[in-house]
Amino acid sequence: MKKKLISDFQKEWNRSALIIKRHCLYLARDRFAADDLFHDTWLRAYSHWEKQPVNKIKLTSTYFTRIAKHAFIDQYRKANDTTILYAEQINPTRNTSTELTYLIEPLMQHLTKKQLVIFLLADVFKWKLNDIAEAMSTTVGSIKAALFRARQNISKNVRQHIDKKCTLTNEDALHVQLVAAALSSENASLLIQLINNTATTVTLYNQNSHMLSPRARVA
Repeated sequence: MKKKLISDFQKEWNRSALIIKRHCLYLARDRFAADDLFHDTWLRAYSHWEKQPVNKIKLTSTYFTRIAKHAFIDQYRKANDTTILYAEQINPTRNTSTELTYLIEPLMQHLTKKQLVIFLLADVFKWKLNDIAEAMSTTVGSIKAALFRARQNISKNVRQHIDKKCTLTNEDALHVQLVAAALSSENASLLIQLINNTATTVTLYNQNSHMLSPRARVA
């Protein structure tokens, strides 16, 4: 009986799959986040549908896209709640450089460098998205997509692994030290330099070595 239910559901899902995918991409503004939302929508839609009396719910594209919208809202709220707490932990006025390094390392391991900087500018420095877009010479839509993905990664991968030892390359370790220095000195322009490809990480590290604590410096 359950196999037939899944088969019937999948047939209707397949008919609307392209519309659902487009709607997920419209909501998430990021291909990877849209894929996650697409799969989450399937699970939610099927779980809700199978609990209802037969023929009570018509499996239409409208039904599926409505489920996608609610799934996206839930994801957004959950990610925001988690990242607000994490952003508060990174408050540079309450942490030493070493403590900031400890908090940044898992971000470096699970986020792209662009996502990391955008997250810090938006949720720690409290910059407006249009100001971030202007500073990074990109669109607000691109910033929104990267920030959404960053918050999702923090919610799924960072918070629960905060106590695990991070394995970083030498360059990424230098990058972490620079981010910590930028936070400690509230130097947002240094964060932007780290992803605008104006100089290599090593060059920026040497240029800003005076900002690093003695313990953070490397030979």
